Parts: sequence; structure tokens; C-alpha cells
Amino acid sequence: MSSASSTQASTVLLPLSENHIILGCGAVSVDYLVRVASYPKPDDKIRSTGTKVDGGGNAGTSLTCAACLGLYLRLITKVADDFGGKYILEQLEADGVDTSFIVASHKNIPILMDLERTRKGLDALLNFTSFAVCAANFSQASLPVL
Repeated sequence: MSSASSTQASTVLLPLSENHIILGCGAVSVDYLVRVASYPKPDDKIRSTGTKVDGGGNAGTSLTCAACLGLYLRLITKVADDFGGKYILEQLEADGVDTSFIVASHKNIPILMDLERTRKGLDALLNFTSFAVCAANFSQASLPVL
């Protein structure tokens, strides 16, 4: 055995049994994706060339990717008992994620709004949000007091 081969670590990956489950706990969401011909300039209004609705959120996306590896996956989270929540559950189940620990509820679902700048009607939308994440250059002084 040469010195080069004796210093290299040997890694053998064994298949996981059904007793080994990867558990995810965190956010799932519905992403609305819009395709455009080119990246718009600030405040430009351009037409979309296509749209797609897909599952999102860090936990949901991570487990969907892991499902491609044939792993046993389970997710703990909460979704709304509406069209979006049902869509998320269907997509996760189709991807092979165990959704039996997901709670579907019609109340107390947190809503996150990602704010880049103030826009007309923003104060009305903020009444429906639980959390707001602002860009570094966002003027928080322009937010309405709720």
C-alpha cells in the first residue's frame, strides 16, 4: 500500500433503512414565479412571458431536494387550511415527504412580508401580516403605526 493511499480517508455510504428518517421542521410556502424577457430596471413595469406556481420555503424545498436521493423524510410544520395549504401538502406527498405531522389550520397562520420599498396600499396589506422583513435601505419611518 502506498503512502498516498494510506493517508486518504475511505468513505462508504450505506443505504438508510426505513428506521432512519430525516426530519425537517420549518417554513413551507407557495411561490409564485414569473418569467420575464429581461431583468427590469427599478420602477419599470414589464410584461411577463410566463408564470409558475410551485412549493417553497426552506424546510419544504430542502426535503424535496433530499427526496431525490431516495431518503425517508418527515416534515413538521403548519399550513393554512385553504387552497395554498392543500397544494403544499399534495406537492410534498408527491415528492415522497411524510406529511402526517403537518397541521392544517384556518387560524393563527403567520404571514411574512418582504419589504423593499413603500408602495401604494402597503399599509392595508400590513394589517394582514405577522412579520415584516425590510431591505437595509428601507425607510422604516415610512411604515404606518399599527
